[in-house]
Amino acid sequence: MLTRKPNQGCELSWHRVQHFPLNMNLAPLMLELQRHQVVYRITEEANGQCLWVADETQIEPLRQWLRNIDFSDAAFQGSFNSGIDVAGSASHSTLGLLSLANRFPVTLIAIALAVVGYLAMEFQWLWLIQWLTFQPLELTGKGLGWGSVSEAFQSGQFWRLLTPVFLHFSVLHLVFNSLWVWEFGRRIEFYCGMGSYLNVLLITGIFSNVVQYFWSGPALFGGLSGVVYGLLGFVWVMQKRAPGGPLQIQPAIFGFLLFWLALGFSGALNVFIDGSVANGAHAAGLVSGLVLGYFWRLPDVRNRI
Repeated sequence: MLTRKPNQGCELSWHRVQHFPLNMNLAPLMLELQRHQVVYRITEEANGQCLWVADETQIEPLRQWLRNIDFSDAAFQGSFNSGIDVAGSASHSTLGLLSLANRFPVTLIAIALAVVGYLAMEFQWLWLIQWLTFQPLELTGKGLGWGSVSEAFQSGQFWRLLTPVFLHFSVLHLVFNSLWVWEFGRRIEFYCGMGSYLNVLLITGIFSNVVQYFWSGPALFGGLSGVVYGLLGFVWVMQKRAPGGPLQIQPAIFGFLLFWLALGFSGALNVFIDGSVANGAHAAGLVSGLVLGYFWRLPDVRNRI
């Protein structure tokens, strides 16, 4: 049974609104109800799913709103997506980039900066790469060399703690990380809010970069994969703490990424790439995400879901 419940101590009476087929994906509907702060629950019954609300006065307005939604749209037949249009029209055809940017600004900005970091590496924009590396690049008699990290931080270059996460060294590297940031990030941004998600991204990114620097020493490293594993750990713990919430991820996804992590530590992936896998960043990201998920304050959902 899939249920959204208010905090303990709130006794609510539930009112039936509408019945849906058992195989219908109600994730888009749930996103809209939460965005409009409707107190609701969805129960799974023998012959389908049922939507309930706590406020009896919302029953008729909701029924009228639901009558305008095309539930035959693919958004309600497939996997979790970013939501439905407020007016009740089809999701995938009406949600443009502007709407997505309004819903998930931090997630999309992170991906956009990763694209910029990839382009900097691909076209060797040295002026930009110098700003994104953990250690400052310096021109010496032997060519490019690494400057002092401590001197960089003493001069106020604290952005270097984070910016390596935006450097990407191939299209595959960029696409792989961007897809997982989109998959995890939009869920966290929706459930926890933009500010909280930004903090999670910053903390996991900084921690993974710092650990990777001490792990590998002076080296050019980068990528959002440390953040990806941080988001993975955060989501895993949060879905244990709040079962039935929007942060539900299939166990196969966790298994796949943990297998990929183990493969990196085995050294097998190094055969196929120019360089080596940033295992320190991956492990540090996962650990920081697990810790954050454990201590993070759960969103107050009494008036939201």
